[in-house]
Amino acid sequence: MDRILHKLDPALMERETLTSAEFPIFFTEDCLDEGDRGGMEWRWHPDLEFNVVLKGTMEVYLDDVCLKLSAGQGILKNSNLLHRSVIAPGCRQAEMFNITMGAEFIAPAQSLLYQKYMAPIQGNHRLRFLPLYPEIPWQGEILDLLLQVRKGNLRREGAYELHIHELMCTVWRVLAEHAGELSQENLSPPSFTDEVRIKQMLACIHSRYQEKLTLGDIAAAAHVSENTCRTCFRAMVHRSPTEYLTEFRLQQAIRLLRSTDLTAQEVALQCGFGDSSYFSRLFRQRMGMTPLQYRQDT
Repeated sequence: MDRILHKLDPALMERETLTSAEFPIFFTEDCLDEGDRGGMEWRWHPDLEFNVVLKGTMEVYLDDVCLKLSAGQGILKNSNLLHRSVIAPGCRQAEMFNITMGAEFIAPAQSLLYQKYMAPIQGNHRLRFLPLYPEIPWQGEILDLLLQVRKGNLRREGAYELHIHELMCTVWRVLAEHAGELSQENLSPPSFTDEVRIKQMLACIHSRYQEKLTLGDIAAAAHVSENTCRTCFRAMVHRSPTEYLTEFRLQQAIRLLRSTDLTAQEVALQCGFGDSSYFSRLFRQRMGMTPLQYRQDT
């Protein structure tokens, strides 16, 4: 099931929908090594997301917070949370199982079930995320259930869709039963204005990275000055807009080198690098090898 990307809507944000109306739950696994320290781009979507670290240690960035999660630990990310995951420094390999779920997988928004059991959690804007630790019994139960979902999805035997639905309903029942224990300390969101701005600027980069994009273009996407653009990126993304744009372009180049037969020059042009020599130099700095060597090794 492919990701469906939507442009910025008038309210403020790019919406990335991973689920479908027919079966509003989506499964992926991230397998990262030291060379993937750049991790995945910042993203957000209207769906709920569960992650379980299967191997190694991951750093999970959530707005202005960074959590380090090791094998056996996990997290619930609430709707429209700006997030990104990378392999932790010093970790050679890491794997993480991801479940992206539309709330309608459990109950329609107009239903009593949703209003009584889901809205108090999904609709709580102060509860942006919930780390899941196996040593806390009810959280350990959720982690075990999520691993059962993974097993059911991998096997796909019998009425596995019903089994997955049953398991996820149980996950939410456990959450609802412990809703009063969900800590909201230090989870108040950053300035709403800053959140809107950074999402607009990231959406600009994600949709226009192939163009000759300038700092002024990125700032204009959020109707701010270039100085405000720099400040916002440093505060929430922990790098400059230009650094993020370059890293994003390199990530797209890596994907093209893995999945196409395009030459290094063609990849450079498709990813917004006007000069193939400049692209090759940046690629070597980032990956420790040339684009051609990388393709041969993958």
